[in-house]
Amino acid sequence: MKGTLTALLAALIALTLAACGTAGVSEGSTAPADTGAGAAASAARSEPADTGAEVSGRFSEERIARIKQALKVPEDVETEVVIDYDHPSYWEGAGINLLRCEVLRDGKTVASALVRQDTGEIARDIRAYEADG
Repeated sequence: MKGTLTALLAALIALTLAACGTAGVSEGSTAPADTGAGAAASAARSEPADTGAEVSGRFSEERIARIKQALKVPEDVETEVVIDYDHPSYWEGAGINLLRCEVLRDGKTVASALVRQDTGEIARDIRAYEADG
């Protein structure tokens, strides 16, 4: 009976994670090690998803353009986007890895956010575009 409940719980967690869009957490994530039902959920989300990232793990130009659009950066303003791919952080509450993204104009941060490592969607610490930074 206990094994059946554990299997049902693991399946329910996997379905919930899939419905929330957390499938596809990349290998080498900074997520803490897990055991029990949580390990089954981690295994369920280990398959790669359509991430919008190039094979190198970097976001495509199209994905970066979407990030800028979500941060309300005007298209006619020349900016540089800096994403810290080397130091993802783990948001335990959502079960996702995040990357720091900053939009610079003349070396000054004019917009920033933590974006999902797997999809590039803005997630936390969102600072929409401000012309004077």
